[in-house]
Amino acid sequence: MSNNKYSKEHIKYLQSIKRKRKIILITQISILIIFFTLWELLARIGAIDTFLTSYPSQMWKLFLKLAANGSLFMHIGISVFETVVGFVLGTLFGTLVAILLWWSDFISRVLDPYMVILNALPKTALAPIIIVWAGAGISGIIVTALMVANVSYYK
Repeated sequence: MSNNKYSKEHIKYLQSIKRKRKIILITQISILIIFFTLWELLARIGAIDTFLTSYPSQMWKLFLKLAANGSLFMHIGISVFETVVGFVLGTLFGTLVAILLWWSDFISRVLDPYMVILNALPKTALAPIIIVWAGAGISGIIVTALMVANVSYYK
């Protein structure tokens, strides 16, 4: 008997699985590199608007700068705080509205066309409207998250 506890066929099979995993990983990394390279090149030649998309190289430099001076974690903390507050308020407000609509057939029927319109809108279309109404500061971000959460809540 052989000292191996696996047959040659099983070892070949395991090696083929490892090979497939490597090929998949290499392909995934290649796609990522190609994506960022194309993005950088298209931004450099002016094919895409860098005001909206910037350059990957500039974003990387800014990331390193913010990480080095310690403000990256402050910005991450603020974003997480705004997201959590918006989610919690959106969930509470959405639940209250849902209870109100369930409780009152009259209110449900009155608000139905407006809810259908709000639901049909792309969620990102609400952001500029809300920013004009609530401002671009922390309150505007929280209200945007609240409204997007509520509009998504009705689906």
